[in-house]
Amino acid sequence: MNNIINDVIILFQTGAEQKGIKLAYQSNNKNIVVLADSNLIKQVLINLIVNSIKYTGSGGSINIETFRSNGQAYVCVSDTGTGISSKEQRFIFDKFYRAESIEQTGEGGAGLGLSISKFIVEAHGGKISVKSKIGKGSKFTFYLPIAEQTNEQT
Repeated sequence: MNNIINDVIILFQTGAEQKGIKLAYQSNNKNIVVLADSNLIKQVLINLIVNSIKYTGSGGSINIETFRSNGQAYVCVSDTGTGISSKEQRFIFDKFYRAESIEQTGEGGAGLGLSISKFIVEAHGGKISVKSKIGKGSKFTFYLPIAEQTNEQT
């Protein structure tokens, strides 16, 4: 997971800095190994970070955190952006859904990124969720099963 996240951060670090957003990554475990298609997991992270950058203003921050618990690798992407109302949170993983608060910002998008992310995570045996408050930001968390370590894996 560490390599995947670092690759994605490299893609967005400059753009976030140009918008005045701090993009940071912290991990309690640097060697979390999951059985997953790395390109698909990168796409999930790209979707989450693009949304965070889109809806976080200058002076804001985006934090990525990883940890392991109960045989799962957890990835959290939290931001200090506009947030999503509790009423709309249950729909944001639906295809083509765009929250009213997001529509008002004038930001483009087809409303597919989060539904695609949900599909990818669930196809890998995981789950994705969101916690958010209007004006306080959002925290997206997904988890994937950790690969069992063998002598052949590094």
